[in-house]
Amino acid sequence: MLVVDVQDGVICRKAVVDVGGETPLGIARRLVELGVDRLLCGGIQTRCKEWLFHQGVAVVDNQMGVADEIVWQMVQGASKHRKGA
Repeated sequence: MLVVDVQDGVICRKAVVDVGGETPLGIARRLVELGVDRLLCGGIQTRCKEWLFHQGVAVVDNQMGVADEIVWQMVQGASKHRKGA
């Protein structure tokens, strides 16, 4: 899984991380352990999405395409929103 650290609209670090987990909920638990606060994904089980929400993780599902491009678009959108553009 691609894990990206974004601070103030700048991508500080990127890493491909083995999140392990034999179940979807196991993967969700590992993401929380890693300190993930936003998950961009193609699809997710409702149970996992709700569990992540209750753990303080924002889930943006139905994202399709190249991961780096999706992350970049999300960062650019957040940056424009912060600047009031």
